[in-house]
Amino acid sequence: YGGGDKRRLMILAAGNLRGDIGANEYPDRNDLEEAENPAQAWNPLVVGAFTERNTITHADYSGWQAVAPVGDISPSSRTSGIWDRQWPIRPDVVFEGGNCAHDGVNPAVAIDDLQLLTTHYRPNTRMFQEFGDTSAACARGAHLAANIMAARPELWPETVRGLVVHSAEWTAAMRGRFSAGASQQHKLSMLRRYGWGVPDLGRAVLSASNDATMIVEDALLPFRK
Repeated sequence: YGGGDKRRLMILAAGNLRGDIGANEYPDRNDLEEAENPAQAWNPLVVGAFTERNTITHADYSGWQAVAPVGDISPSSRTSGIWDRQWPIRPDVVFEGGNCAHDGVNPAVAIDDLQLLTTHYRPNTRMFQEFGDTSAACARGAHLAANIMAARPELWPETVRGLVVHSAEWTAAMRGRFSAGASQQHKLSMLRRYGWGVPDLGRAVLSASNDATMIVEDALLPFRK
């Protein structure tokens, strides 16, 4: 967004499902509820949520189960599964956004065991608070982008966006969903669910011994006849 010395990288959350989440709706409901405005815009980096959290230890939730498997989309994360092909892939990437748990009868809920931890806005009351969904994932995306900017302050915001997406990889669970796809349409649906996967700071700022990243920063000037 912007030009000259006022360029900014906008990082947006894909948005969360509203209302009760039924474990039996996962992940179909994620595919049917679209990423929220302004996530349809082309220029920002749009972040969805996945999770690697499925361990429940709190005694109050004995016998409960996590909704999402390890490495799969978070129960609350929206997608672009119902968008037409001409619209951008949303989310672009996913970050940890926590999980939900269910008892097999009632709607799923976000419990502390499956959420992230952040600082509380009233430290005199308590220091920390649970945090999750695409808001938490978006914060992690902003953190990674800021680290790239700190390591390479000369890069354009567009380049930072590109490096975040370029560094992403699908988890084993996501790859399993892709492999199960019998058609290109199914694979496109998976892409619109997970984006390009989970980014990694090391891959974003450094070339590996077997994987070089070439950066070209330039402008295309369109002409009209």
